[in-house]
Amino acid sequence: MRRGNGEAFGQLYERYRSSIYGYCLRLLRDKHKAEDALQEIFLRMYHGVATLDNQFALRPWLFTIARNTAFSTMKRSKEHIDVEEDDAIDYESPLEKITVGDTKDLLGALVASLKPTYREVITLREYEGLSYEEIAEIVGVSVSIVKARLLKSRRALVSLFHKTYRRDDVC
Repeated sequence: MRRGNGEAFGQLYERYRSSIYGYCLRLLRDKHKAEDALQEIFLRMYHGVATLDNQFALRPWLFTIARNTAFSTMKRSKEHIDVEEDDAIDYESPLEKITVGDTKDLLGALVASLKPTYREVITLREYEGLSYEEIAEIVGVSVSIVKARLLKSRRALVSLFHKTYRRDDVC
């Protein structure tokens, strides 16, 4: 791949395409923006892979590119990126994000209700299965901050679930 081997690039693309796309989709909450970001990410990977010192660090490096691309996209579209973690929940209600009767997407809608800072760590950990150390490297914070953000994200998801689906609403 370092020498521009198209076949190797194709294999890497097929290997990481769906997880990178899923990560971008969960962060950006827009299919078209996620598709555009995916193209940009792999273009950056193709041009920058020669600078990668450790071939085993490809996955975290690729997710770092994805993170930077997604946050740049959010910034360009003026979506609020909350660096301070006053609260983890975005303003739009999860019920506004799912169609009636589409309970299969409930968790996705709840995750989409988190602010980007929290949405990204929960996505990297729970959907992509990355370690705390890999997430810390991708996000550019310490492992303890990653753990704190994950805890706050999980608590926010439980709270949102209980607020959205109170016992009297279920029956």
